[in-house]
Amino acid sequence: MTPRVRKFRFTLFATAAALALAACGEVLQLAEIEGSGYSDGSASGYGSVYVNGTRFATDGATIRVDGQDATEDDLRIGMQLQVDGDILAGVAQSIVFDRDLRGPVDAIERDNPAQSDAVLTVLGQTVVVNSMTRFLGTSLDALDTNDLVDVSGLRIDDDRLLATLVRLRDALYTPASASVDLEGRIDAINASVARVGGVDVDLSGTPLAGIVAPGDRIEAAGLQATRGGLVVADTARLDTGRDRDGPRAQLEGIIQAIDGTRITVAQAAVETAGAQRDDGLAAPLAIGQRVIVRGTQSGETIDADRITVVPDAPLLLLGQITANDVQRGTLTLLDQQVTLRDDTQFIDASDAQVRRFRNDDLAAGDAVEILGHLDASGGVVANRLTRVNPVASATIRGTASNINAAARQLDVLGVRISTDSSTRFQAPDGTQESALVFFSNIDETSTVTATGPLTGTATMDASRLMRQQ
Repeated sequence: MTPRVRKFRFTLFATAAALALAACGEVLQLAEIEGSGYSDGSASGYGSVYVNGTRFATDGATIRVDGQDATEDDLRIGMQLQVDGDILAGVAQSIVFDRDLRGPVDAIERDNPAQSDAVLTVLGQTVVVNSMTRFLGTSLDALDTNDLVDVSGLRIDDDRLLATLVRLRDALYTPASASVDLEGRIDAINASVARVGGVDVDLSGTPLAGIVAPGDRIEAAGLQATRGGLVVADTARLDTGRDRDGPRAQLEGIIQAIDGTRITVAQAAVETAGAQRDDGLAAPLAIGQRVIVRGTQSGETIDADRITVVPDAPLLLLGQITANDVQRGTLTLLDQQVTLRDDTQFIDASDAQVRRFRNDDLAAGDAVEILGHLDASGGVVANRLTRVNPVASATIRGTASNINAAARQLDVLGVRISTDSSTRFQAPDGTQESALVFFSNIDETSTVTATGPLTGTATMDASRLMRQQ
């Protein structure tokens, strides 16, 4: 693996100094000073690039992808980016992407093959996949243990990585010819062979030989002579984290510890006492939550002024837009008003293939897929919006309510779902079952997916009903 590129510390142009004097003779704070800082998080859109809900202009920015010079076109939604520049003005000076892992898929564990949650083992490392994991060149269903993949994600703890992007590099992993790399904690070491997760790494040919110990985090790249065997590293370095200089700070990560009003996110201490929650959720902060922190860095601590919890996306709506209010940031489909947040991911998977795609590119009649969640008031919030080609049927996934087993009807997110003799009922694993079994196994805590044509703004004749749990 190529070493992480340290942040470029930038200086102000001399001409900016002339702007520092006001008519009254007082010195003003320049935007380049008070707005400078960093934003580390998932790419959620292009135009130029959106990270942590902030649009960053990339004109003049240096861009590096896996240690190589790159352009904005090389960036992908789901990549964990490191942006340095003027946070308040939204101007990037440098953007760095460094994958967390490249290796063969050793194992795929899915409790339910019909669901989007899975645990992958990639080069001995544990990779957690959920509904918001983006796959490029493959899918969770198509993934195979012969595949060589790149993984970018957020560290849950020392042993697990939450994948935000899984990208197919080769459909056939060939040991001894395909380079692999990994980041992780050394669990044990014998001479110059370090055990990292489930793989042994020979560091004898690197500068780390003889100087690392259990507990150290390293990045290493090299070759395996045999599948699952020793990785002989040709490059390796200590993973000491990334240089983060404020004053402005934006950081996405998993809450790993809580001590009073102080939390730990991505190895950074965050003081939350003065922070405003802006996610519309009622639940308090908790270990394991994915959050976006915005604030001011003071020494080693981020003093947060805003915290956004980014929950999982259990809801799905697939259908045609009936209204789009760009100013309010809402749209309507399947009789639902959907709120679009600053950090909502926007992807155009239709034939139009618009790269710089946002909600003002949408129009009534467009088909979109929403992955989202409910806020405290019961409103739908979009984690991801994907425009797709026109669809013949709508799909909606959510918690069942108003269940009428005798009439074989139920509501999902306020849409009345009716069934008939042609409706196909499915168990959580996708196998077919009778209507009697289906309705006897759901209650108003059950998640249900319904597919079929809409017969009105809030009614559907389901061709398929699946209970998710």
